[in-house]
Amino acid sequence: MLQHRDIRFSATGHETGKAVSILLPLSVRISRPTGQEALLEAKRIVEHFRQAGGETEFSGARMAPPDLAASIGKQAAELTIEQDPKRGVRLRLLFSGVLTLTPGADFWARALTITCATDFLQRFSQLPRDKDTQVSGERVQILTENAGDCDKPTTVPE
Repeated sequence: MLQHRDIRFSATGHETGKAVSILLPLSVRISRPTGQEALLEAKRIVEHFRQAGGETEFSGARMAPPDLAASIGKQAAELTIEQDPKRGVRLRLLFSGVLTLTPGADFWARALTITCATDFLQRFSQLPRDKDTQVSGERVQILTENAGDCDKPTTVPE
Protein backbone atom coordinates (compact mmCIF):
# COMPACT_ATOMS: atom_id res chain seq x y z
CA MET A 1 0.00 0.00 0.00
CA LEU A 2 1.37 3.38 -1.04
CA GLN A 3 1.38 5.88 1.81
CA HIS A 4 1.62 9.65 1.53
CA ARG A 5 4.64 11.06 3.32
CA ASP A 6 3.88 14.16 5.36
CA ILE A 7 7.14 16.09 5.06
CA ARG A 8 6.88 19.30 7.05
CA PHE A 9 10.38 20.63 6.34
CA SER A 10 13.18 19.84 3.94
CA ALA A 11 16.21 22.01 3.15
CA THR A 12 19.94 21.75 2.69
CA GLY A 13 22.24 22.35 5.63
CA HIS A 14 23.31 25.62 4.03
CA GLU A 15 19.71 26.84 3.65
CA THR A 16 18.92 25.83 7.22
CA GLY A 17 22.05 27.55 8.56
CA LYS A 18 21.28 30.77 6.67
CA ALA A 19 17.59 30.92 7.59
CA VAL A 20 16.46 34.33 8.79
CA SER A 21 12.74 33.64 9.17
CA ILE A 22 10.44 30.67 9.01
CA LEU A 23 6.97 30.72 7.50
CA LEU A 24 4.45 28.65 9.46
CA PRO A 25 1.60 28.04 6.99
CA LEU A 26 -1.75 26.83 8.21
CA SER A 27 -4.74 25.73 6.15
CA VAL A 28 -8.24 26.11 7.61
CA ARG A 29 -11.28 24.49 5.97
CA ILE A 30 -14.73 25.24 7.34
CA SER A 31 -18.23 24.20 6.23
CA ARG A 32 -21.17 26.20 7.58
CA PRO A 33 -24.73 27.08 6.52
CA THR A 34 -23.70 30.70 5.79
CA GLY A 35 -20.55 32.52 4.77
CA GLN A 36 -20.74 34.78 7.81
CA GLU A 37 -20.69 31.79 10.17
CA ALA A 38 -17.73 30.28 8.33
CA LEU A 39 -15.83 33.57 8.33
CA LEU A 40 -16.41 34.11 12.07
CA GLU A 41 -15.03 30.63 12.78
CA ALA A 42 -11.99 31.31 10.57
CA LYS A 43 -11.35 34.58 12.41
CA ARG A 44 -11.59 32.76 15.76
CA ILE A 45 -9.01 30.20 14.62
CA VAL A 46 -6.61 32.91 13.37
CA GLU A 47 -6.90 34.76 16.68
CA HIS A 48 -6.29 31.53 18.59
CA PHE A 49 -3.20 30.86 16.41
CA ARG A 50 -1.97 34.41 17.11
CA GLN A 51 -2.43 33.91 20.87
CA ALA A 52 -0.89 30.41 20.92
CA GLY A 53 2.10 31.59 18.90
CA GLY A 54 2.66 34.52 21.24
CA GLU A 55 2.51 32.25 24.30
CA THR A 56 4.80 29.53 22.89
CA GLU A 57 8.51 29.61 23.63
CA PHE A 58 10.51 29.16 20.46
CA SER A 59 14.18 28.65 21.25
CA GLY A 60 16.14 31.40 19.52
CA ALA A 61 13.20 33.01 17.74
CA ARG A 62 10.16 35.22 18.15
CA MET A 63 6.75 34.79 16.59
CA ALA A 64 5.10 37.60 14.65
CA PRO A 65 1.33 37.39 14.49
CA PRO A 66 -0.06 36.60 11.05
CA ASP A 67 -0.90 39.67 8.97
CA LEU A 68 -3.54 38.49 6.51
CA ALA A 69 -3.23 41.59 4.33
CA ALA A 70 0.56 41.34 3.98
CA SER A 71 2.44 39.56 1.24
CA ILE A 72 5.48 37.64 2.40
CA GLY A 73 7.35 37.30 -0.84
CA LYS A 74 5.10 35.16 -2.99
CA GLN A 75 3.30 33.92 0.10
CA ALA A 76 0.14 35.67 1.14
CA ALA A 77 -3.05 34.74 2.86
CA GLU A 78 -5.56 33.17 0.53
CA LEU A 79 -9.32 33.09 1.08
CA THR A 80 -11.65 30.89 -0.95
CA ILE A 81 -15.41 30.88 -0.45
CA GLU A 82 -17.41 28.20 -2.24
CA GLN A 83 -21.19 28.40 -2.30
CA ASP A 84 -23.13 25.14 -2.53
CA PRO A 85 -26.92 25.47 -2.59
CA LYS A 86 -27.40 22.13 -0.80
CA ARG A 87 -24.50 22.18 1.65
CA GLY A 88 -24.09 25.86 2.48
CA VAL A 89 -20.66 27.44 2.34
CA ARG A 90 -17.19 25.93 2.30
CA LEU A 91 -14.49 28.38 3.26
CA ARG A 92 -10.75 27.79 2.96
CA LEU A 93 -8.21 30.14 4.50
CA LEU A 94 -4.49 29.67 4.04
CA PHE A 95 -2.20 31.95 6.06
CA SER A 96 1.28 32.00 7.58
CA GLY A 97 2.74 33.08 10.86
CA VAL A 98 6.35 34.27 10.68
CA LEU A 99 9.01 33.12 13.11
CA THR A 100 12.09 35.38 13.08
CA LEU A 101 15.33 33.70 14.15
CA THR A 102 17.92 35.23 16.43
CA PRO A 103 20.91 36.43 14.36
CA GLY A 104 24.16 34.50 14.70
CA ALA A 105 22.69 31.12 15.61
CA ASP A 106 24.41 28.06 14.17
CA PHE A 107 22.89 25.19 12.17
CA TRP A 108 21.87 23.18 15.25
CA ALA A 109 20.17 26.12 16.94
CA ARG A 110 18.22 26.92 13.77
CA ALA A 111 17.33 23.25 13.26
CA LEU A 112 16.01 23.12 16.84
CA THR A 113 13.87 26.21 16.23
CA ILE A 114 12.48 24.71 13.01
CA THR A 115 11.69 21.49 14.88
CA CYS A 116 9.87 23.46 17.59
CA ALA A 117 7.91 25.30 14.88
CA THR A 118 6.79 22.08 13.17
CA ASP A 119 5.80 20.64 16.57
CA PHE A 120 3.80 23.81 17.28
CA LEU A 121 1.92 23.50 13.96
CA GLN A 122 1.20 19.83 14.64
CA ARG A 123 -0.16 20.49 18.14
CA PHE A 124 -2.27 23.42 16.94
CA SER A 125 -3.69 21.37 14.07
CA GLN A 126 -4.68 18.52 16.38
CA LEU A 127 -6.69 20.61 18.83
CA PRO A 128 -10.31 19.39 19.17
CA ARG A 129 -12.64 21.18 16.75
CA ASP A 130 -16.11 20.89 15.28
CA LYS A 131 -16.40 18.06 12.72
CA ASP A 132 -16.97 20.61 9.92
CA THR A 133 -13.72 22.42 10.70
CA GLN A 134 -10.33 21.10 9.65
CA VAL A 135 -7.02 22.75 10.42
CA SER A 136 -3.75 21.46 9.04
CA GLY A 137 -0.20 22.65 9.16
CA GLU A 138 1.45 22.92 5.77
CA ARG A 139 5.10 22.59 4.79
CA VAL A 140 7.27 25.04 6.72
CA GLN A 141 9.34 27.32 4.49
CA ILE A 142 12.45 29.30 5.27
CA LEU A 143 13.52 32.76 4.24
CA THR A 144 17.28 33.07 3.81
CA GLU A 145 19.57 36.07 4.13
CA ASN A 146 19.52 36.33 0.34
CA ALA A 147 15.80 37.02 0.47
CA GLY A 148 16.44 40.59 1.67
CA ASP A 149 13.08 42.03 2.63
CA CYS A 150 11.26 38.70 2.34
CA ASP A 151 10.71 38.99 -1.42
CA LYS A 152 11.96 35.49 -2.18
CA PRO A 153 10.97 32.68 0.14
CA THR A 154 13.08 29.60 -0.28
CA THR A 155 10.81 26.97 -1.70
CA VAL A 156 12.29 23.60 -1.09
CA PRO A 157 11.48 20.87 -3.65
CA GLU A 158 9.61 17.80 -2.46
